[in-house]
Amino acid sequence: MSLIDRLRKGDVESLALLVEECKEVCLKHLVKKTTCNYEEAEDIFTEAVVVFGEKVVAGKVENVINVKAYMTGVCYNLWLNVYKQKQKEESREPDVERFFYEYMDHQPVDKISNLRERLYDISSRAIESLSKNCKEIIRYFYLEERSMTDVAALMGFANEKVAKVSKYKCFKRLREQVALLEQRTY
Repeated sequence: MSLIDRLRKGDVESLALLVEECKEVCLKHLVKKTTCNYEEAEDIFTEAVVVFGEKVVAGKVENVINVKAYMTGVCYNLWLNVYKQKQKEESREPDVERFFYEYMDHQPVDKISNLRERLYDISSRAIESLSKNCKEIIRYFYLEERSMTDVAALMGFANEKVAKVSKYKCFKRLREQVALLEQRTY
């Protein structure tokens, strides 16, 4: 009787067999092919065992020729979901805040007290050097905290994707100007 048949009949001990057969292979694969560490890989594997068991009981898994390969795939897909969620959350953090914290991370502790004032001065001059459109986009999005849909409408763009790309390009120019001014000034 196959592992899947045993699981369907409610044999809980077959899950222990699944763990014994697949755990090492799945953990090695996750650690080698992804950015997760061993502890994260163990958590993902545990979740994969639960997912596999639920799918088998629900009748969503029929004929699996290689259970190790199947479980490795389930583990990878679970990791990919977690990774995508992390990326999505990181991208929500405003560019300005991320830039500020990256800037602060590269500074000695004794200089941090003057950094805010210095960064404000440099940023103000950098913003003044931008085109009128870029100034408006940055003002609408960062200072007035408007949505990309609003920015698109105010700027006369076709849609919010165009506004998002324009904001990205303007912010990139702003960062370049800040770096240039910082080199010249200090």
